[in-house]
Parts: sequence; C-alpha cells; structure tokens
Amino acid sequence: MIAVEATLVETLDQISGAGFSRLVKELKEKGLMDALAEGEHTVFAPTDDAFIAFSDGPIDYSVEQLSYHIINEKKSTLRLRKGAVHQTLNPEHKISMTFGPLNRNPGVSAIYADDALVLEADFECDDGVIHVIDKLLFPGTWVRVDEEIQ
Repeated sequence: MIAVEATLVETLDQISGAGFSRLVKELKEKGLMDALAEGEHTVFAPTDDAFIAFSDGPIDYSVEQLSYHIINEKKSTLRLRKGAVHQTLNPEHKISMTFGPLNRNPGVSAIYADDALVLEADFECDDGVIHVIDKLLFPGTWVRVDEEIQ
C-alpha cells in the first residue's frame, strides 16, 4: 500500500501529468471532482492509454460512465472481497470484484474490477483509495458468471 498525505482530489491533480490527464480532465468537466471532495471514495483510475485504447478521438463521456469508476466507500484491496459488488456513485450500478489468474496464468494472481485488470492497487489518500486499471469501465456491459453473486 502506498500512503499519500493528500485528499483524493489533490492526489488526482498531482498524478494528472503522470498518465492520468484524460481521467482528471473528464472528472473535472463533469463535476465529479466536487463529488470526490465529499466523503470517502475509491477511484478505479484508467490510464491515458486505456482512454486511447477505447478511442483515440474525442468522445464525450457521460457522468454515468465516469461515475461508474467511483465507489462510495474507501476500499483497499484488503477490503475488496472476491465476488463482492460495490455501489458506485450512480445508485443504479455496482462494480464487481474478482481475484484470479493473470491472463489465465495460474501461477500469477490478479485483481479485476469487472473485466478491467487492476495494474496498481492501494494508493491510499486521506479520504479514499485509488486503484489503477487497464481499461475503461462501462455499466451494464460485463456479465459475471459466478455463482457467488446472486
């Protein structure tokens, strides 16, 4: 775990130039940085490469799409349970967590938020946690096949 003595908003501003400029820009434009300043949250932060992999052209991401990257609680990987679903800022959507082999390699374990690989976990801030992911998350586009979730 990497502890940062700053808020989520301050930390996101600081890492903006380190491969997260698109995420920070979108969060600011949609007013979600204000939401992050209130209470504790977990942010699943797609890298700039994740945005480019989805589309290298301009896309107007909706508040719903972006809010799907934010959980309403501070959750380190120790608090993210396998098969658990976590409420996002949008009350209609939840993120599902899975722990499993990395790229089907049984010798290497990984954490997934829906189908996005968590590249780096547990950047703990004063009022939240950031987990870096390899792709954008979209509500309703991923179906779990796991009997643990009913």
